[in-house]
Amino acid sequence: MRTLAIMALVLSFVTMGMAGASDTGLEGKWRIESLKAVDSLDSSKTEIVFLKDGGVAMTVGCNRMRGSPEIKNSMIEFGHVAGTLMACPPPLDSVEMHFHAALDAARSYTVEDSGKVLMFSSEDGEALVRLVRVE
Repeated sequence: MRTLAIMALVLSFVTMGMAGASDTGLEGKWRIESLKAVDSLDSSKTEIVFLKDGGVAMTVGCNRMRGSPEIKNSMIEFGHVAGTLMACPPPLDSVEMHFHAALDAARSYTVEDSGKVLMFSSEDGEALVRLVRVE
């Protein structure tokens, strides 16, 4: 019993200060408006959904992806992102590759325009992904 209490205490310290999507203004559906190094993005096929449980579900129009980003203050790290493994036709294959690279490099986010625009940036502040909220 004492071990369970200690584990619960440790878990509370580990998660203390880590916000879920609902605590950050991210919860809900977003569309990718622009993606670094990609000119052929069909925004209508993209979707990122920040879930209440802290998870995120995503697609750029081909494979479905899911992850559990670590979010604290204005910092974000996506870590491991799992996804389906369909062979995407061009240009979706390239778009998806660049999207994964952007998620790997993302270290911060900003919510702008009264919660309608979301930006992911690299550690050095380079804009990687611009998203707009889906009403």
